[in-house]
Amino acid sequence: MRSNIPWLRTIEQFEDEAIASTAVRLAPMGRIDTDTLLSLHLGMTDQSVSTIASRADAIAELAALGSFDHAKLSKGAWRMFKDRIEFLGCVLPVGWLVPERRRLAPGQMASAGENARVKNTWLLSGLICDVETGETLLDRCPACLNLLAWRNLPNIWSCQVCKLDLRSVTPRQSPPEAVAAVRELARYLLKRDIRLPAPLGDLPSPDVLKFSAWLSYFRWLPEDLGLAISPKNVPAGFLLLKRWPTCFDEIVLKRMKASTAEDLAKGDVISRIKAAGTLSSSVARLPSAAAQAIVKSRLETLFGFLDGSSEGFQDVMVPISELVNSRF
Repeated sequence: MRSNIPWLRTIEQFEDEAIASTAVRLAPMGRIDTDTLLSLHLGMTDQSVSTIASRADAIAELAALGSFDHAKLSKGAWRMFKDRIEFLGCVLPVGWLVPERRRLAPGQMASAGENARVKNTWLLSGLICDVETGETLLDRCPACLNLLAWRNLPNIWSCQVCKLDLRSVTPRQSPPEAVAAVRELARYLLKRDIRLPAPLGDLPSPDVLKFSAWLSYFRWLPEDLGLAISPKNVPAGFLLLKRWPTCFDEIVLKRMKASTAEDLAKGDVISRIKAAGTLSSSVARLPSAAAQAIVKSRLETLFGFLDGSSEGFQDVMVPISELVNSRF
């Protein structure tokens, strides 16, 4: 690896730009491609440009080459652990940042001209549109349908497979309600000026985000059985979560075809336990024991089990698979 000294030519640095995007834009200033930048100057042979953001030494070398402010460049660094990801000062669930994937806003990149870049916030799977403009983010090439990635990339605006200039794609605007939800979620993640109702505010942020995805999934059962518990459903679920427990009560009442919470608490204990048991498989999909405890506690209240008759309720809320005709 060469000892890096500042290049004679560089690019403008943007504080909101992803580190991989900065590297791809910088490479032509040294009359080399991105792979050569990685191997010759950063000591990263056969690695993706997205990996730079996980290595402090590589970030420092890139800052030296481009004469960048090292502290500003380092804001786009990420660290991945077995159970979480740390990125942009946030602690995220696994899957919320997939380093190999690009996501971009064609309209913004087209209007930015020579300063077209991929923003850090575009890499967050749960933010389905640009926070400021509301433009829907692309994660697949509309021509060849391949997921957008960082390898074999001559520039940041091309599909790595069919080479389509993605700046030519007609931009789409997300619905106003989706944009509002994404902005609220971004406030929680990046500015941390949203306090969730008790006891949700005591959950770690990865559990809050997964809880939001679950609540969006739970909201549409059984009408949409195919809705996944995924980061893309978190913005809608987060808006519901802000209205806890009212939002949850409304969903349960609809599922149970009840008019009021008092209706759920009527009848004998066995009937109420059976009714609550119909929700057990959904509750089992919650992300953590703490989240499950919050939901079960609310169900106890709704179904009137606060009088000490909840032992049977606790049993039905722990689904057990039956082994039928199993051979080992």
